[in-house]
Amino acid sequence: MANIERGEIEIVVNDKPYTLKVTMNASIAVQTRTKKTIGDLINAATAMDFEAIRDVVFMLLQKHHAAEFKTLSSVGDFIDDAGGVAVFFASLERLAKANEVPGENPPSAQETSTGGSLSETPAVTVA
Repeated sequence: MANIERGEIEIVVNDKPYTLKVTMNASIAVQTRTKKTIGDLINAATAMDFEAIRDVVFMLLQKHHAAEFKTLSSVGDFIDDAGGVAVFFASLERLAKANEVPGENPPSAQETSTGGSLSETPAVTVA
């Protein structure tokens, strides 16, 4: 089950829950493979670059579902089964909110406290 306080969200596809999470290792692996920063991939995904969307979703699935999603092709099928890219744009917005630092200004590198908690966000369900 997704833990919103750890920056995770849940998406349910065909009655099966999946946990999406941004992780350092998966992010670096995707950056290394694509030769693009995660910021560049997010911007490209926002501009409807379907390859970037698939790369981002692949990255988000690696922490909890790497064994099931070993290939980009399997992630493409997953996106289709979930209802397409529109579902993942909604999920990415929820994920961004789950990972944002409370307050107007991000903390400096010396700060260690997040300064608050995030409330639970309902899962996206796709039948």
